[in-house]
Amino acid sequence: MKEINGKTFFILFFIVLPMVFIPSFLVIDFYHSENDTQAKNLIKKLDQEILPLLFLGDSVVTSYGACDSGKERIDELIHNLLGKEMISISYAGYNMEVYESYVNLVNGRRNPPEVVVIGINLRTFSYDGAIKPASRWVTKRLYLATLDQGFQYLVSHIATYIKYRFLKAAKKLESDFLELPFISEGKNYGSVKDIYKKIEIPDTLECTKNENKYPAQLALSFRYNYMFDMDSQHPFFKNLNNLNTTLKKAGSKLVVYLTPLNFEDGDKYVGESFTLKVEKNLNVIREFLKVQNITYLDLSHISNKDQFIDKKHACEHLNFEARQNVSLAIVQYLDSLGPKSAPSSREIRSMQSADKKQ
Repeated sequence: MKEINGKTFFILFFIVLPMVFIPSFLVIDFYHSENDTQAKNLIKKLDQEILPLLFLGDSVVTSYGACDSGKERIDELIHNLLGKEMISISYAGYNMEVYESYVNLVNGRRNPPEVVVIGINLRTFSYDGAIKPASRWVTKRLYLATLDQGFQYLVSHIATYIKYRFLKAAKKLESDFLELPFISEGKNYGSVKDIYKKIEIPDTLECTKNENKYPAQLALSFRYNYMFDMDSQHPFFKNLNNLNTTLKKAGSKLVVYLTPLNFEDGDKYVGESFTLKVEKNLNVIREFLKVQNITYLDLSHISNKDQFIDKKHACEHLNFEARQNVSLAIVQYLDSLGPKSAPSSREIRSMQSADKKQ
């Protein structure tokens, strides 16, 4: 047997082996770390049989309160009321970029979903929801795109995966994000880092009414999360337009609903300018949906202040009663899809109040 000389050993050990090992390691790590069983199940389902409903959402769908009388999520309540098979893909922090990636999995499937329901949470259009590096879900979207377009997509974007998976690009970008100035109605309220410090509340505010102890923190929190400056050029509208186009080509019906907002507490801590600014931002979304002829259900005014939980975060998380109301409103509308326009959130709230009195 011929001995391997030093030069050959060097080539094998330091050049050939790394060329084989490193790509193999990256591929194995990618499919292991980013594995998404929900996405795989969706593809399998769409290739096998008809799916009546695909539901996409964020923490508004999945959250429940420590003192709730019931723990069922919004998607679980919808499934129980609807009586049809559905797949829900909902996770805290998901946004239009992620929803578009999931909708792209409908491409080329034998049985595209009959209806796709997506909740639009105004807070996801904010600094934290749309600009914060961790909210971009870069490797998640890379994985979903690979499922959609094949292994070649990963090969052509492997540098992005290395950058975000191993070089911690999101953390490096985080420092730049924290220095961004927060502008609301033409006024600079300081950097994002400063905002985080000023809105910090030590109490959990679970099952208590202690939020009245922190008016300054909550006022700034409501402003930061909802009163950002917004127009029709927000990048999420491009994602929404893209996924709507994909679903139209597939023959699926897109239904969007605007999640409930805590206008009462917003006005309480910020003042009447809260509702004026938030309605202005919501109108940007409403106008886009109308122009694009996207069916939508406006539930923004359906809940009162006592039906919101996680008060320290000034968010759209709802208690059990409110989740039931939202679920019922969505199911009632899905059952009545047709030429009749969707009722407004105020009309729904009025109808529900009438039902309780009867």
